[in-house]
Amino acid sequence: MNKRTKIFPYVIILIYLCFNVFFVFSQESYNNCNQAIDLCPNQILSANNINANKTLCADCEDDFSSKICFSSNNSVWFRFYTNEFGGDVSITCSDISYLIKTGKSQNLQAAILQAKVPCDASTYKQIGSCESNGNSGFTITATGLNPKETFYLVINGALNTGDSYPAEANFELEIKGSGVNRPIPTISIADLDSKYCKNDVINFRCSTTDCKDSSNYNWFLNNELIAISDTNFLSLSKLKTGDKLIVSNSCFSSCPFIVKDSVILPQIISFNVDAGKDTTVYEGATFNLNGKTNGNFARWAPFEFISDSTSLTPLFTAKKTINYALTGIKEGCRISDVIKIRVIKQENTPPNSFSPNGDKINDVWEIPFLDDFPNCHIQVYSRWGQTVFETTGYSFLKSWDGTYNGNTIDPGTYFYVIELRDKNINEPIKGSLTIIR
Repeated sequence: MNKRTKIFPYVIILIYLCFNVFFVFSQESYNNCNQAIDLCPNQILSANNINANKTLCADCEDDFSSKICFSSNNSVWFRFYTNEFGGDVSITCSDISYLIKTGKSQNLQAAILQAKVPCDASTYKQIGSCESNGNSGFTITATGLNPKETFYLVINGALNTGDSYPAEANFELEIKGSGVNRPIPTISIADLDSKYCKNDVINFRCSTTDCKDSSNYNWFLNNELIAISDTNFLSLSKLKTGDKLIVSNSCFSSCPFIVKDSVILPQIISFNVDAGKDTTVYEGATFNLNGKTNGNFARWAPFEFISDSTSLTPLFTAKKTINYALTGIKEGCRISDVIKIRVIKQENTPPNSFSPNGDKINDVWEIPFLDDFPNCHIQVYSRWGQTVFETTGYSFLKSWDGTYNGNTIDPGTYFYVIELRDKNINEPIKGSLTIIR
């Protein structure tokens, strides 16, 4: 029982703190003049004065009762900027939805203010009409506003005679007039050709109108951001028929306006060309290439060592390592694929001796033809079967220098097994090797 008695006050305090924190954070930031929210032409702003309060001090932001037709109760703040010409402005407050509570007023108040010093009430001047008892909706106006100047709109909940609480409401604001109007900016992507070839580099260019203070261009492909650029030009390849390209930009430094345009990629002509898989053969071998395509025409290049460059399956005679490109053609588009045929000599065998004596002549066991077999495996062992050298892959830097674990080995005869690990050559190369010192 005593423990419950001790805990109870803390529970009350916790509930109180949570209750107050909730209401503090439910205030809109524009409850403060220095955080006034922008009113933008061609846009409707949803706002409210729910849980707003007033700042109580001389010449503070809400000390405006002597300057306009109402006193602050729970005011919220907005601002707007006149354009380079200035002129007339009208602000409509509509779709007002009041909070219903016994003793709570059901009217809003509003005025346009000019402030020589931002948010300093001593410098306020009412501009245009003032609404002291708006109910279902109202419009306030100002005429002949100076160009390129900041003005404030303050909206407040009225506290009518006989009521206990000032009005709180959700509402919508819209600003219009020659003093704030600006042309609606646009952006457009230049027309594309009617068709392209697979792997073509397609150049996209866009242009804007009436987009003052434009930002970077954001480019999206199928709704995924792919590039941000400070120019209106973009080059892409490997696109498909039906891909969607979108470009966007932000216009105006105040009251930014986002402009977008999109284009659907036209026909991208694509077809298959397959020259076959890379292969390795011995010198003098003959076999037919196995090209494939669903294009209208194909040709091999270069023409040497094959029987017919326009046949998909010409006869090839192996004389040297060579790359062939098979190019298919369809509707004016060309697509190519390449096959590499490695040709090795039948008599390719490793040297049968070397002399690692430090005279820089024949100091290592060098096997040049293995450069064509990057996955080869080399093993050298003694007459007693002990492995003295082993490596996977070959280059000059991997040539054996006649040592084992950093120590020179005795001169004499050793044996090797070389696996080329090539799907076209199954048999390993075996032989003996003599070290001479």
